[in-house]
Amino acid sequence: MKNLRNLTLGLLLAGLCFTGVDAQVNNRVSAKNAMDDFGKLQQSNPAGAKNKLLEAKKYIDLAAAHDETKNDPKTLFYKGQIYFYVSMLSGAKDAQFVEFDAEATGKEAFAAWKSAMANKNKKYDPKEDIYRMIFVPHTMSYQMGAKAFEKQKYDSAALYFESCYELMNVMEVLDTLSCFNAGLAYDYHGEALTKKCAADKSTDCPEANKMYNKSADMFKICADAGYQGSDLISRYAEVLTKAGKKDEAKAVIQAGRAKYPKNSALAIAEFNYYLSIGDNEGAEKALAEAIKINPKDALLYFNAGAIYDEMKRYDDAKKAYENAIAINPNYFDAYFNLGAMYYNQAVDIYKAINDIKDNAVYDKEKARADALFKEAIAPLEKARTLNSKDKNNLIMLRTIYARLNMQEKWSEVDKAIKNG
Repeated sequence: MKNLRNLTLGLLLAGLCFTGVDAQVNNRVSAKNAMDDFGKLQQSNPAGAKNKLLEAKKYIDLAAAHDETKNDPKTLFYKGQIYFYVSMLSGAKDAQFVEFDAEATGKEAFAAWKSAMANKNKKYDPKEDIYRMIFVPHTMSYQMGAKAFEKQKYDSAALYFESCYELMNVMEVLDTLSCFNAGLAYDYHGEALTKKCAADKSTDCPEANKMYNKSADMFKICADAGYQGSDLISRYAEVLTKAGKKDEAKAVIQAGRAKYPKNSALAIAEFNYYLSIGDNEGAEKALAEAIKINPKDALLYFNAGAIYDEMKRYDDAKKAYENAIAINPNYFDAYFNLGAMYYNQAVDIYKAINDIKDNAVYDKEKARADALFKEAIAPLEKARTLNSKDKNNLIMLRTIYARLNMQEKWSEVDKAIKNG
């Protein structure tokens, strides 16, 4: 009798164990059935479809939490499927899914599919199901990303494009286009947040920095794959600089320059890097290298002029601006900067002579300032012919005409300023 009792108890315990497993399998089946209904109701009853998706998530969470079924490839496949759709609706700011974190939920979906692939067995290989599953979501996610990007909703666009990248990554396929677009969207969203922080007069902008870092992560993947060559390396370095990782940016630029020594975009990226850290000498060298590579680029000469101007190397600045104008005779900014360079020097002299007591010295310095004002007239007047509405240009001309007693011209410009 004792043996019989033990056998009966053993069978009962075994029955309880099998019942536990069956319950989790039933939860998985219930999740699948709810997902089938989700698909059927999307057109006729969108709200009902979303309720079915939430129901599916409830059941799959139970199955995925149980030791007996959490590593089963079918459980993991369905979890990936359900979490992917939850992530998409959360990313789209759907009212029924606001409680979910789109990014975190999406990552769980991809992790589940990767685990499903890793845990495949003789009974079930999820590869074909995952492939069929990701084709439509990939297409849909890419289209939604493109629409969001077009509407300048860069945060949503980044999530959609990164989802596309992650979807193909499950199948061990590198989707460089989606990866690049995600990096670009994160970068643009970071810039939007930076502008908002500036408007709020906030010196700290951690969310923008987070976006720049995400952008850098995506661009690194593309750069390592050789996508877009030197252009992508330039973008990667730029976004690293925005993220405050200037040493990393420098290393990326130098590696890119070694790989593409004749590429002017990388030389310009190097110039921008040195400019961002206040190293004018380094910027000058990088710009000179860029000009060697592309001597017909007016912008390069213009940038050289701006650097020389800041370094008070006015003869070099004048030559650089004139080179820019020689390449592009209608280059407003070059004419404006050349005139402003003379104008600013004259203004500085006028400020200084107020403290001069010696009349002879005063007259000499005033004559020098007036000569610089005269030098400024031609480029500023030419700039006006190219853009008659630029207010800064008009104000400088009015000041010069007043200082040099050019009454008729002063009246005409003053009227133009007042009339807007």
